[in-house]
Amino acid sequence: ICSLLNLLAGQRGRIGIGFTDQSFKLSRHPGWEMNSYGYHGDDGRKFSASGRGEAFGPTFTTGMLYKKCK
Repeated sequence: ICSLLNLLAGQRGRIGIGFTDQSFKLSRHPGWEMNSYGYHGDDGRKFSASGRGEAFGPTFTTGMLYKKCK
C-alpha cells in the first residue's frame, strides 16, 4: 500500500502537515496548538502543541511529490 502527497504551498509559500483534533484552527500550522502535531516545510522542524519546534528533517515546498509505501 502506497500513499502519494503532492504539495502546494499556498499564498504565503508555507506548508505544514500533521495531525490534529476537531477543535484545530485551520488558520494555524499543525503543531502550534494543543492536541496537534506537525512537520513544517519551511524549516524542517517538528512541532507538538507549541510554537517551539525541534530539528527533524529536510525542508519541502510546492511541487514536491512524496511517496510512502508500507
